[in-house]
Amino acid sequence: MGTVVHAISHILDRDLGGNPSDPYTLSALALAVVAGTVLRWRSTREARPD
Repeated sequence: MGTVVHAISHILDRDLGGNPSDPYTLSALALAVVAGTVLRWRSTREARPD
């Protein structure tokens, strides 16, 4: 989940420069990665027999 940490670093350091849209773009990317990971985890968990 390095994307989440990377997004947080851009949010915390937004006053140091860079593209103003970076915190928003990276946060959206991190959210998509986390959502995809959760969905994948749930689908593989449900597919396994008990």
